[in-house]
Amino acid sequence: MANITGIGTSFSLNNFSKEGRLDSIIGTNALTNPLFDADVRYPIGAEWNGTTGESNGLLPSGKWGFCSPLATNTVNFQSYFGYGWLSNYRPYDDTAKFGGTENPEENPYQLININYSGGRVFKMYGVGASLNAFNRNPDRAEATYPAITSFTSSTKTVDGTTSWGDSDCWAKYELMQQIQLPANATGYTFGAFVRCPPSDKLRDLNFGGIYVNHDHSAVSQSDSKINCIAIKRASHNLSLRTGAIPTSQTPFNWSGLRPLIQQNNNTYAIMPNLVGQSAVNVEGITYKDAEDYSDFKLVTATGSLSSSYNAISLGLFFAENHSYLPETPPDPNPPTGSIEFYNPFIIFQTS
Repeated sequence: MANITGIGTSFSLNNFSKEGRLDSIIGTNALTNPLFDADVRYPIGAEWNGTTGESNGLLPSGKWGFCSPLATNTVNFQSYFGYGWLSNYRPYDDTAKFGGTENPEENPYQLININYSGGRVFKMYGVGASLNAFNRNPDRAEATYPAITSFTSSTKTVDGTTSWGDSDCWAKYELMQQIQLPANATGYTFGAFVRCPPSDKLRDLNFGGIYVNHDHSAVSQSDSKINCIAIKRASHNLSLRTGAIPTSQTPFNWSGLRPLIQQNNNTYAIMPNLVGQSAVNVEGITYKDAEDYSDFKLVTATGSLSSSYNAISLGLFFAENHSYLPETPPDPNPPTGSIEFYNPFIIFQTS
């Protein structure tokens, strides 16, 4: 038996997800709706079109916000986000409608008469295509849209000579929540229960994970401190940038949703990390092998806090390699693979 502070009391990891529902008792977890069981404003189906340039109104429920840099068009710049809501009991079926019915007249992305109860597993996957020419620009860095290059390898420099399809670059699709930071917090532990289904293995260079972004400057969105758990194939020798990222490369590392200083109502903003205007410091990345997560298992990491500014967030993400986002997908197009999350959490240590 294991007593995980903030997650459950006498919680049996050995029996986790063997039979019945995945179960977890919420204690000091600072997240809102960590079990994805708020039955309000969940999107319909297994795909979500958000907007790359705006985030207001795109919260599906429970204070979580979506972001994807992969635009589906260049008119309203809606973006593609691959996801699925699953039941929290074997075999973790796609229960996107939760027994509800569509309500297209008022809002096609809402359900009525929902009767599903209990927590939900959140599944993320990739796209397998670049969709349009706007996306096929690895050094795109604009004031209103996150860069299509969200991560680079530790040795990669992105500039005007970088060609589309470079295997040292990734696009990040994410689900994020802003959290209230306690005034006396000194550090934090974060993580989730994670599964990488053997029947839907991550494609060789794709990965997924959990991260915490603490904007520890007095000016909103100008100085991010990152801690991350990255789950990848065992054969993938993944090495992302760590430490202080050069300002010329911040647009291409950790661009996306950001928390807002002194915003307690879970308001989000798209942060493009413009050159010279943002600092990004990656404190640590914990790498895990997807093959060790064939069934749900707890993964955790820790981080430190260097200020009391309350802009801090936790995100779940899927990273798709640029080499898997061609202009014309092959036929058949290899599956992107997927990663599944249940009960993400962040627990603050206080003085």
